[in-house]
Amino acid sequence: METATRLCEGDGAGRYGKNSAQRLHESEGCDVGLTWSRHSAFWGSSQITQSTRPTTTPTKGFDMVKKTAFGISATVTFVIAAAAIWLLVGGGEVLAKSLIINPHYDRRVSQFQQLPVRAGDTVFLGDSLTDFGPWQDLFPETRTTNRGVVGDDTAGVLARLNEVTAGKPGQVFLLIGTNDLSFGVDEDEIVANVEDIISTIDTESPDTEIFVQSVLPRAQSYRERVESLNRSLRSAVSDKATWIDLYPHFLDEDGSIIDEYSNDELHLFGEAYLMWRDILQQHVNTHTP
Repeated sequence: METATRLCEGDGAGRYGKNSAQRLHESEGCDVGLTWSRHSAFWGSSQITQSTRPTTTPTKGFDMVKKTAFGISATVTFVIAAAAIWLLVGGGEVLAKSLIINPHYDRRVSQFQQLPVRAGDTVFLGDSLTDFGPWQDLFPETRTTNRGVVGDDTAGVLARLNEVTAGKPGQVFLLIGTNDLSFGVDEDEIVANVEDIISTIDTESPDTEIFVQSVLPRAQSYRERVESLNRSLRSAVSDKATWIDLYPHFLDEDGSIIDEYSNDELHLFGEAYLMWRDILQQHVNTHTP
């Protein structure tokens, strides 16, 4: 509170210049004798109060303690953020799965159970690329259901598939497999899991149309594995589901995902979702949500 009060009463002119002090004077409500204590957050309060000079002022020692505490807090925040990035991108896939992905998976599945798939729904099923998709906005004339889960893989989709098939959806658009590559899952196992997903949907909801989409490009270092997986998937599902090849539409000349489509070589910008929508448009059912 003292900082805002001193600025209103004139000290701001010396520290910040006359114009700055005047702007603060006007914006802080000082012309009516009141100070909005936006600056007083430093002192732990947030209120409108009469502009009277406090009888006591913080000591230098107190200022030093506050600055030290702020520095420690910023450092801890940086360390946590760096650790999360390392876990998810660089070298702690198993630990990331147990600490971050699995709890999120459980929360999402519990949401799905409370808000079940309805008969005739168009379901988008997959990992974070699907989870982050604004499907109802992309297809406003279609009753869409988002069944994406951040960090999910083919085994995770299989484990929660009964919640999807129980609703007897009209369509399922599956995009899954990129996290399997990150987690080091063998290509044959990925393909077998996708075949099991198709078989399960076909058995439990035989009237559901199934569409399998190719895995998207990501960092250039993944190019060979992604392209190999897509060839195997296309061959395996060709007589079981409709194959939709998204991959070439998102591929840059250097073998990575197009720069304008992603800022981390994996997750998508809005422009990429518009491209995705345009590719799927001819396949998605049109009906009133």
